[in-house]
Amino acid sequence: MRKLELKNPLWTDAIQAYQRENTAEILLHLQDKEGLNVNLLLALGWISQQEIALDAEHIAMLSSAIKALDESLVQPTRALRRKIREMPQIDSSVYDKIKAVELNLEQHVLAILYAEMTRLKANKASPKKNFLEHNIGLYTESGLNIDAENDDISQLLALLN
Repeated sequence: MRKLELKNPLWTDAIQAYQRENTAEILLHLQDKEGLNVNLLLALGWISQQEIALDAEHIAMLSSAIKALDESLVQPTRALRRKIREMPQIDSSVYDKIKAVELNLEQHVLAILYAEMTRLKANKASPKKNFLEHNIGLYTESGLNIDAENDDISQLLALLN
């Protein structure tokens, strides 16, 4: 496997998007309540800015590319961080270290998504006018049964546009 490019345009865009007002709250709600992957949502936002319309096969491939890392390391690290936060007897420096590990793992997830997206043979010449709505709509409807009219999805589309 080739070395991942951890500092890439997707990483930069994800950091900027996550720092926008209300974006983190909406993304975390979609993650916790709807089971959506925050990193994949951010990646779909980034590729939409490139005016690339994905198809269901692309979404499935991207989800599959990050599944093992997300399930075996990112999610358990996130759960550990959240549990530590609830334990006042644990020094805050431990929380900070676990949070840093979680962020580094998420950077690896985004690097995998970036590598996969740069190899996609996606439809750049698509007549789709709203690439973001199209790409995120495919993801939320791909077996997740999330209504495209979901308020959080609508808010996220507005924030990432």
